Amino acid sequence: MKQIRILLAVCLLVVTTTTTVSAAEQPLQKEYTFTSETANFSYPAKKKLKEEGESYTLKGIQYEILEETEVYQSRKETYSGLSEKQVPLKRNYRIDGREVILRADAEDVTYSENTETWTQTLTGRTSRPQFAQTRAVSIDGKTYEATLMGTSQEDAPKPYTATVRFSGSPDADFYLDWGKKRKKLTLKQKQQEIGPAWNGYQEDIASYLDLPEGSTVGSGRWSSGWQEENGRSVRYATFTGTRPAANYTAIYQYTTYDAAVTYHNDAEPGDRLYQVKAICSYEKETSLLDTLLHIGAGVLVLALLVSGILLLLRKKRRETQEG
Repeated sequence: MKQIRILLAVCLLVVTTTTTVSAAEQPLQKEYTFTSETANFSYPAKKKLKEEGESYTLKGIQYEILEETEVYQSRKETYSGLSEKQVPLKRNYRIDGREVILRADAEDVTYSENTETWTQTLTGRTSRPQFAQTRAVSIDGKTYEATLMGTSQEDAPKPYTATVRFSGSPDADFYLDWGKKRKKLTLKQKQQEIGPAWNGYQEDIASYLDLPEGSTVGSGRWSSGWQEENGRSVRYATFTGTRPAANYTAIYQYTTYDAAVTYHNDAEPGDRLYQVKAICSYEKETSLLDTLLHIGAGVLVLALLVSGILLLLRKKRRETQEG
């Protein structure tokens, strides 16, 4: 009986192997690389293939991500001291070794406004100057339109040096000559060679020089000896002092703008690009004739095995009867 059980097991194995021989064949695999803009991969593989005279049918596709990159590219830039609300709407960048142009739309730009002050000072003026109500102001190579907000004044007396002529002689009276006027002077220090001085000389010299009100006259110093000039003996002295003057400052205001800009490509934040490998599995097609041949071979083998079993059983029975 043990031999019969072994023989039955062999029969079952042979039949099973014969009827499933087509399923045991390795499937044909094809690999394709493609680019996908979404994570829902889909490769348009051919449904049927012919290779070396055999036909194959697509049974399934497996996907393998080879590379995943961020599609959205953006760069933030700031600008300061603009004279108007205007910034470049595209910039060139080098990203990952490539020259890339990124752009900005109106909604990608934000501006902030600043009020700045610029002053213009004119020094040593004896009269108030007229400042323009508006003017162009150039700062760091940029030009702004500025508006006059007010002026200020600071007294700044202006020094002067003037030459005064005297006539007379060392041993006679001194005279101060200006225009057609001539004033006889009694010098306090007639014999002293330092400089001319007399009672009320400051007023006389101011009148001689036609100085404006508020001027000052200091002491004089002789600047020449006696000399003949147009038949008259004359001598010159130098006086110093100050004339009234002021520094005038104009205060202007102008507006500057700061801007923050986000430059980007046409993608949306979070968009990614996938480099994907599609592994397509194909199964060999089996014709009806091949199927029938496989089945027939299995039936034949099974019949032969059954016959063998029957012969063994008959032989076993005979041996039992004879014994």
